[in-house]
Amino acid sequence: MPKLIGRLNQAVAAITHHLHQANHKLVNASVIVLLSGLLLFFAFADFNNPEWWPIYWMWDKGKDLLFFASIYVLTTGILKKVFLYILAFLTIRFLWEVAAKIFGQDINNIIAVDLLFYLCLTIIVLISFKDLYQWVKQK
Repeated sequence: MPKLIGRLNQAVAAITHHLHQANHKLVNASVIVLLSGLLLFFAFADFNNPEWWPIYWMWDKGKDLLFFASIYVLTTGILKKVFLYILAFLTIRFLWEVAAKIFGQDINNIIAVDLLFYLCLTIIVLISFKDLYQWVKQK
Protein backbone atom coordinates (compact mmCIF):
# COMPACT_ATOMS: atom_id res chain seq x y z
CA MET A 1 0.00 0.00 0.00
CA PRO A 2 2.76 2.56 0.75
CA LYS A 3 4.23 1.93 -2.72
CA LEU A 4 0.87 2.70 -4.31
CA ILE A 5 0.51 5.93 -2.34
CA GLY A 6 4.07 6.92 -3.27
CA ARG A 7 3.37 6.31 -6.95
CA LEU A 8 0.12 8.27 -6.77
CA ASN A 9 1.96 11.18 -5.16
CA GLN A 10 4.58 11.05 -7.93
CA ALA A 11 1.85 11.01 -10.58
CA VAL A 12 0.08 13.98 -9.01
CA ALA A 13 3.38 15.87 -8.79
CA ALA A 14 4.14 15.13 -12.45
CA ILE A 15 0.66 16.23 -13.57
CA THR A 16 0.92 19.41 -11.49
CA HIS A 17 4.33 20.15 -13.00
CA HIS A 18 2.96 19.73 -16.55
CA LEU A 19 -0.03 21.96 -15.76
CA HIS A 20 2.26 24.70 -14.46
CA GLN A 21 4.34 24.44 -17.63
CA ALA A 22 1.21 24.67 -19.78
CA ASN A 23 0.05 27.72 -17.82
CA HIS A 24 3.36 29.48 -18.37
CA LYS A 25 3.28 28.57 -22.07
CA LEU A 26 -0.21 30.08 -22.32
CA VAL A 27 1.01 33.32 -20.74
CA ASN A 28 4.03 33.37 -23.08
CA ALA A 29 1.77 32.71 -26.09
CA SER A 30 -0.48 35.60 -25.03
CA VAL A 31 2.45 37.99 -24.91
CA ILE A 32 3.79 36.75 -28.26
CA VAL A 33 0.38 37.12 -29.95
CA LEU A 34 -0.01 40.63 -28.53
CA LEU A 35 3.45 41.83 -29.54
CA SER A 36 3.43 40.22 -32.99
CA GLY A 37 -0.03 41.64 -33.70
CA LEU A 38 1.02 45.11 -32.59
CA LEU A 39 4.13 44.86 -34.75
CA LEU A 40 2.16 43.66 -37.76
CA PHE A 41 -0.68 46.16 -37.53
CA PHE A 42 1.32 49.22 -36.57
CA ALA A 43 4.19 48.57 -38.97
CA PHE A 44 2.60 47.01 -42.05
CA ALA A 45 -1.19 47.24 -42.02
CA ASP A 46 -2.90 49.64 -44.37
CA PHE A 47 -6.36 50.12 -42.92
CA ASN A 48 -7.45 52.05 -46.00
CA ASN A 49 -7.44 48.60 -47.59
CA PRO A 50 -10.58 46.78 -46.37
CA GLU A 51 -8.81 43.41 -46.41
CA TRP A 52 -6.92 44.32 -43.24
CA TRP A 53 -10.01 44.93 -41.10
CA PRO A 54 -11.16 41.28 -40.73
CA ILE A 55 -7.60 40.21 -39.90
CA TYR A 56 -7.36 42.92 -37.27
CA TRP A 57 -10.71 42.04 -35.66
CA MET A 58 -9.79 38.33 -35.49
CA TRP A 59 -6.48 39.19 -33.86
CA ASP A 60 -8.17 41.56 -31.44
CA LYS A 61 -10.74 39.00 -30.28
CA GLY A 62 -8.18 36.18 -30.12
CA LYS A 63 -5.81 38.37 -28.11
CA ASP A 64 -8.53 39.15 -25.60
CA LEU A 65 -9.39 35.47 -25.26
CA LEU A 66 -5.76 34.48 -24.72
CA PHE A 67 -5.15 37.16 -22.11
CA PHE A 68 -8.24 36.31 -20.10
CA ALA A 69 -7.36 32.60 -20.34
CA SER A 70 -3.91 33.49 -18.98
CA ILE A 71 -5.43 35.50 -16.14
CA TYR A 72 -7.84 32.65 -15.42
CA VAL A 73 -5.10 30.04 -15.04
CA LEU A 74 -3.00 32.34 -12.84
CA THR A 75 -5.74 33.37 -10.39
CA THR A 76 -7.34 31.48 -7.52
CA GLY A 77 -10.43 31.71 -5.37
CA ILE A 78 -13.31 34.03 -6.15
CA LEU A 79 -11.38 35.82 -8.90
CA LYS A 80 -11.09 32.57 -10.81
CA LYS A 81 -14.89 32.31 -10.86
CA VAL A 82 -15.25 35.89 -12.07
CA PHE A 83 -12.78 35.28 -14.88
CA LEU A 84 -14.59 32.05 -15.79
CA TYR A 85 -17.70 34.09 -16.69
CA ILE A 86 -15.65 36.49 -18.79
CA LEU A 87 -13.76 33.64 -20.42
CA ALA A 88 -17.00 31.86 -21.37
CA PHE A 89 -18.33 35.02 -23.02
CA LEU A 90 -15.06 35.72 -24.86
CA THR A 91 -14.83 32.14 -26.12
CA ILE A 92 -18.34 32.25 -27.54
CA ARG A 93 -17.67 35.66 -29.09
CA PHE A 94 -14.44 34.43 -30.71
CA LEU A 95 -16.05 31.24 -32.03
CA TRP A 96 -18.91 33.29 -33.50
CA GLU A 97 -16.41 35.55 -35.22
CA VAL A 98 -14.68 32.54 -36.80
CA ALA A 99 -17.96 30.86 -37.78
CA ALA A 100 -19.33 34.06 -39.30
CA LYS A 101 -16.22 34.43 -41.45
CA ILE A 102 -16.29 30.77 -42.52
CA PHE A 103 -19.98 30.76 -43.44
CA GLY A 104 -20.04 34.28 -44.88
CA GLN A 105 -22.50 35.63 -42.32
CA ASP A 106 -22.77 39.16 -41.04
CA ILE A 107 -21.18 39.32 -37.58
CA ASN A 108 -24.05 41.52 -36.39
CA ASN A 109 -26.77 39.14 -37.62
CA ILE A 110 -29.56 39.86 -35.11
CA ILE A 111 -30.80 36.25 -34.88
CA ALA A 112 -27.31 34.86 -34.33
CA VAL A 113 -26.41 37.56 -31.82
CA ASP A 114 -29.63 36.88 -29.88
CA LEU A 115 -28.94 33.14 -29.84
CA LEU A 116 -25.36 33.69 -28.68
CA PHE A 117 -26.58 36.04 -25.96
CA TYR A 118 -28.96 33.35 -24.70
CA LEU A 119 -26.15 30.78 -24.89
CA CYS A 120 -23.88 33.03 -22.80
CA LEU A 121 -26.71 33.67 -20.36
CA THR A 122 -27.39 29.93 -20.06
CA ILE A 123 -23.73 29.19 -19.36
CA ILE A 124 -23.54 31.90 -16.73
CA VAL A 125 -26.74 30.68 -15.06
CA LEU A 126 -25.48 27.08 -15.04
CA ILE A 127 -22.15 28.12 -13.53
CA SER A 128 -24.02 30.23 -10.96
CA PHE A 129 -26.29 27.32 -10.02
CA LYS A 130 -23.26 25.06 -9.66
CA ASP A 131 -21.60 27.61 -7.36
CA LEU A 132 -24.83 28.10 -5.40
CA TYR A 133 -25.20 24.35 -4.98
CA GLN A 134 -21.64 24.11 -3.62
CA TRP A 135 -22.27 27.03 -1.29
CA VAL A 136 -25.51 25.48 0.08
CA LYS A 137 -23.78 22.12 0.40
CA GLN A 138 -21.06 23.69 2.60
CA LYS A 139 -23.62 25.04 5.10
